[in-house]
Amino acid sequence: MYPIFTLGGSGLARVGSRHGSRKAGAVGVKTKSSIKKRFRVNGVGVLKRMRSGKRHLNFQKSSARIRRLGLHVPIKAKGLRKSYLRVFGLSPFKK
Repeated sequence: MYPIFTLGGSGLARVGSRHGSRKAGAVGVKTKSSIKKRFRVNGVGVLKRMRSGKRHLNFQKSSARIRRLGLHVPIKAKGLRKSYLRVFGLSPFKK
């Protein structure tokens, strides 16, 4: 079934879904896609991110610097780490 659109007061509104609708009360918490793309959690629960600065203008950077920029680094700020882990659903405290 394709999405059904109706013309409401503020323009088009999506009524139906291509995959059907969920039952009432069955809505889950989605992982934030932006965080999912930027961070990884390893097996021990350490949150890691990529270093910035490797996307472009690499001709003027040394090979050692480019290799170093390709490494993952752990996130050390405890507040950020806790909030990102909560988004991943891996935190010991859930709200």
